[in-house]
Amino acid sequence: MGTRTTGYNISTTDEQLEKTSAEMKIVEGGKNYKPITPFDINTTISKIFEDSQKREGGLQFSASTEIGSPLVAFKRKHFERTGGDDSQKLPNDSRPDEITTTGLWSHSGNGNSKYHARIPIEIMKLDGENWTPEIYAGGTGSYVLNVSGSTDQTKKLKAWVSIMVGRCMNGMESEIVISDDMISQHRNTKGLDVRNVLTEAIRISASNYHKYNMVTDQLKNSYVNPEKLGMFFHSAVMNDQINGGNVKEITNYFWDHSNKYDSWFDNSDLSGYRLYNACTLWGEKQNAIDKREKLSRGIWWSLADSGILPLPETCSYPGSFSPIRQNEREIIDADVLETA
Repeated sequence: MGTRTTGYNISTTDEQLEKTSAEMKIVEGGKNYKPITPFDINTTISKIFEDSQKREGGLQFSASTEIGSPLVAFKRKHFERTGGDDSQKLPNDSRPDEITTTGLWSHSGNGNSKYHARIPIEIMKLDGENWTPEIYAGGTGSYVLNVSGSTDQTKKLKAWVSIMVGRCMNGMESEIVISDDMISQHRNTKGLDVRNVLTEAIRISASNYHKYNMVTDQLKNSYVNPEKLGMFFHSAVMNDQINGGNVKEITNYFWDHSNKYDSWFDNSDLSGYRLYNACTLWGEKQNAIDKREKLSRGIWWSLADSGILPLPETCSYPGSFSPIRQNEREIIDADVLETA
């Protein structure tokens, strides 16, 4: 079995993944149910990328449906953590120093029946006759292919592309970039084609991955004053993204007056980007996979709700979110006024 952390297991090699999958609890669901284990998925992922090796760039898709749109290619890669030195270890934390090409697989629940994988990928764009690497945030992070699901009939198989921040190995996902209805997914029925779900996720990301740089730049350029910080926590706690009892811990990561956590962050700027990473620094320690996913994906709405991140005109709050500021336009206008 993979490495045991508090409340869940981690697999980082093909051998660990095979052993954990063999020991997983599988709930039978009748003749139409088709359980898929992490090892099954990993085998399919390997086949997808192996089949594309003959192409110079790797697995390829067009960046959009427009004629003449450039090709975008995807390959698996190895990814190392660049921050969080030994003198600044966090309590109850066991995030890895590196992620192999197999990826970082988390297993939780009864009989390890739930799983979430983050597999580092390199994205390249064809520029003329040359393939040029697409860099996230100046090389401070990596694009990752996410795969989540379960063998107990509680979760669909889902796949999407997001970000892994190298300094802290925090996941970074955005419903503003890839909304829930844009995630490739399928129920665990006989009609499930794992290869199609995975390749569709990568195809969707070919036209959306660049938006992560856009929203990251917005967060880095947004100063978080005490008033906005308070509004953010009010919104995040009210919408059950953060526990009220953990606000102090996250605030300590964010302010860090004693430089106790400086190796986990790129700089000391009190920006929206630092606040997001302070939240996920706490979030990555949580045992429940669903809780970590909810935090990293949903917290963007509270960043917008507090005026830290402009809410695009094409976006609206999901029905499950209760904004503390009802006027979406007011959030954007307030941000514009402050930065003018």
